Amino acid sequence: MTAREAQRSAALEEANRVRGERAAVKRRVFNQTMSIEEALALECVQRMTLLQLLSAQRRWGRLTAKYACTRLQVSPAKCVEELTDRQRLSVIAACKSTTRSAA
Repeated sequence: MTAREAQRSAALEEANRVRGERAAVKRRVFNQTMSIEEALALECVQRMTLLQLLSAQRRWGRLTAKYACTRLQVSPAKCVEELTDRQRLSVIAACKSTTRSAA
């Protein structure tokens, strides 16, 4: 195995690991065993778009997540790591208020 093949193999393994971690986080958010606030702090979620994370919630689809982003004046295509503190707090507050009203 050449150095190039070894590097490619390592990159593929890392990508698969991250995809698995993201899928597990999305499942936990959907099953309500993890809040959006907890998910925002995880390293594996930092490169996800806000739309992907918000639409993982129960009863939230892509359209509801897009509307929420529009209300919060945050681009749905923005990566989680690029959110400012104000944006993070507004996302958390919006998700908490929606969860409470749906229950």
